[in-house]
Amino acid sequence: MKRVLLPLAVLLSGCATPPTPAPATPPPNAAIVYETLPCYGTCPVYRLVVTELTGSAFVGEQHTALVGERPLVAPAAYARIEMLLRRWRPQGSVRYAMGESNCPNAPTDMPGVRVVWSDGSGSVTGELDFYYGCAGANPELAAALRKVPDMLPTGDLIGKRN
Repeated sequence: MKRVLLPLAVLLSGCATPPTPAPATPPPNAAIVYETLPCYGTCPVYRLVVTELTGSAFVGEQHTALVGERPLVAPAAYARIEMLLRRWRPQGSVRYAMGESNCPNAPTDMPGVRVVWSDGSGSVTGELDFYYGCAGANPELAAALRKVPDMLPTGDLIGKRN
């Protein structure tokens, strides 16, 4: 019996396919997600997803002219936004909020924004949380973050901005 099983095992092992190796580098489709955070009022809450290759999208959540998702035609938006925010892109996470050393004496009831950078595999490579009450101590960062929605065709989708 062993004489039959050994050749059969050798024969069947030749049929097994080796696992396909993973690509050496992740697909080059980095993304920047810019999302506004709720305030104590009717601030528009939405998300902008801007990718290096596959395009951009607007996702309205509340107090926006459009609630839901809409693709955006915005060639080269990723490169422009990445360049605008490059100097503030953290390695890991950084938070600008009341009580943090980078945000002294902030007013309350302001909106905020979160920016998340990810690589082509979807792994987060940087995250910045910014409370607009911190704008007085960080005016350049606040101004740059406010420019992002205007770099995409979002005006009719967002509606009135506070």
